[in-house]
Amino acid sequence: MNCEHDDDLLDDYVDGVRATDHVSDGRFAAFEQHLAGCVRCQALVADLTSIRLAASTLDEHIPPPRLWARIASSVDEQQRRPWWQRQLGATFSPWVPAAVAASITVLVSDFFLTKLFMIVT
Repeated sequence: MNCEHDDDLLDDYVDGVRATDHVSDGRFAAFEQHLAGCVRCQALVADLTSIRLAASTLDEHIPPPRLWARIASSVDEQQRRPWWQRQLGATFSPWVPAAVAASITVLVSDFFLTKLFMIVT
């Protein structure tokens, strides 16, 4: 088992999931066996565990209600947009269709002018 495949199991392991909890899923047993001999994964588990413990000592921060209202409003606004605007967002400006049309015009004009020049010469 290599470390890249284990990264998805690291979080679960740090959260307390063990192979004995998921006997039907052999990935956890294989991960625990790998962890026993892998210094990289042992260091990651130690780091994540210390981060988790430090985070548990922080005061709970409750955002103001107006923030939740703004988030809900933003989500509602996104849902009212056409699907293609939701997917692409602000990727394309209104000038993109005009730029595409101008490019096509230049290419077509160049093609015909090249043909005309070939006929004349």
